[in-house]
Amino acid sequence: MKDYNYTNERIREIDRLIDKTRYALGVLNRSTKRVGNVADFKLTALLGRNIVGDFLRNNKNNAINNAIDRSQDILLNLHSDLLLFDPRLADIIDLPYKLSQYSSTRNALSDIKLRIGMRKKKFDIQMAEKKLLTLIKRLSKEKSKEINRLKMEAELELYK
Repeated sequence: MKDYNYTNERIREIDRLIDKTRYALGVLNRSTKRVGNVADFKLTALLGRNIVGDFLRNNKNNAINNAIDRSQDILLNLHSDLLLFDPRLADIIDLPYKLSQYSSTRNALSDIKLRIGMRKKKFDIQMAEKKLLTLIKRLSKEKSKEINRLKMEAELELYK
């Protein structure tokens, strides 16, 4: 059987996009772990709402925003490539957005709100991961369709 992976430009493009999507999935997976570790509030809960606690919360906020920023860069790059390939596939990608700028917590409710916001960012990144898995499945279907089309063309050439 003939190997269509290297002879057809569209199949090579699909393989390149699948590789980029898998790389983006790895970046999102690492970001999910980072955000999950940062959103843990064991130490800052003990420190309370003072200057040291505010400093640690601000660092946690910045760490989460940095992880989301890396994810956004990769996803935007993938999105631009998908727009050139197929705009319908580009609509699948969903960007996680950053946390708002940190301001010191004045009471327990604002501290709880900050914790919930941080944990919600982990959920947003996980939803983006699921969308990338859907994108990989769709790209794989496109690849198999293209291979089947090429096989049918080769078969028709044999009967001519």
